[in-house]
Amino acid sequence: MTISCETIFKLTNAVEALVITGGSAIERAKLALHSLRGIKKEDFGGDIAAIPWNYIASVSKDIESGRADHQVAEKVISSIWQLFDAFRPRS
Repeated sequence: MTISCETIFKLTNAVEALVITGGSAIERAKLALHSLRGIKKEDFGGDIAAIPWNYIASVSKDIESGRADHQVAEKVISSIWQLFDAFRPRS
C-alpha cells in the first residue's frame, strides 16, 4: 500500500488539524477537509483501505456547507484517522 508523498502530506496535515484544533466535531472536520483538497480516489490506487476516502468524498460538501450533523462529522474524523493509519509510513 503506497500513496504519493503529496497525499500522505495532506493526510498528515488533516490529522494534525484534528489533534490541535478545538471546537465541535463539525468545525474540526471542516478544517481537516480543507487539508485534503485535491486528493482523488485514484490517489489510493483502488486499495481496499481507501474505502474511508469514498465516505469522506461523499459527505465533504455537506460538512463544508454546514448541512451535516454531528454524527456525520464524527464518522468523517474517524475515516481520516483510518486512512492515515492505513497509509502512514512505518518504521
